Amino acid sequence: MRKVIVFLFVTLVWYAWFEASLLLLGRNHPRMFDLRTRVYQGWAKTVARIFGMRVRVIGTPPQPPYFFVMNHLSYIDILLVAMFLPGAKFIARHDMASWPLLGHIAKRIDTIFVDRNNLSAIPDVCNAVEQAFRDGYGVGMAPEATTGKGDRVLPFHPPLLEPAIRSGMPVSYAVIRFHTTNGERPAYQMVNWWEDISFAAHALRLLEVKSFEATISFGATPVSAQHRKVLARDLHDVIAREFVPMVTMDGEPLDHLVVVG
Repeated sequence: MRKVIVFLFVTLVWYAWFEASLLLLGRNHPRMFDLRTRVYQGWAKTVARIFGMRVRVIGTPPQPPYFFVMNHLSYIDILLVAMFLPGAKFIARHDMASWPLLGHIAKRIDTIFVDRNNLSAIPDVCNAVEQAFRDGYGVGMAPEATTGKGDRVLPFHPPLLEPAIRSGMPVSYAVIRFHTTNGERPAYQMVNWWEDISFAAHALRLLEVKSFEATISFGATPVSAQHRKVLARDLHDVIAREFVPMVTMDGEPLDHLVVVG
């Protein structure tokens, strides 16, 4: 319970700073780009400490404007990459907009929501991504469109990669992995959100973990292609090659710390 209270307090403090800046400067003020990044990264780093997440970063994050993808294990993924991506806007599942507090904040910081079951909405999402590029921002997403337990990288969905094709923008990527220590239960059970339980139920489970480690490895070379399906395949292949499974398909933990790169 203490972690929940501290998380809510810290989130509200950072959010209040952001809203005060919007009120004083306006959303289109030149300083808002850097201030938004400072708030986003500061909040992410503070919350990571509250959750007991120790981070190991390999490689160099892209600089905006960029299109960025990653493998998807948990909502914590966004927290992790937000620490390092300047000027980031994220594509998120549409139901996140209805989450208490976090949904409201996500809307205020210009998260791009997508209902993947509504194909008619995809063009509007792609237009929003291209507008973010023109405004000098970077856009991050998880092409798996769902979280996995960490036994493999799930197939990538091509439609939302279309802005990279139309803009001629190479896609940067990172590989994410979690690891528990000190007798904690395996990270695939405690950190990854793949079971059929609610966000609240999983968050309470995650708060039981005293500490865990996160490794994020940024790819050295962005990936380009002439067609979104080819781009999805190539991105999946490079991330799958670098991803070290956290658990076997039969549920046997492989929760050991692996040095990447």
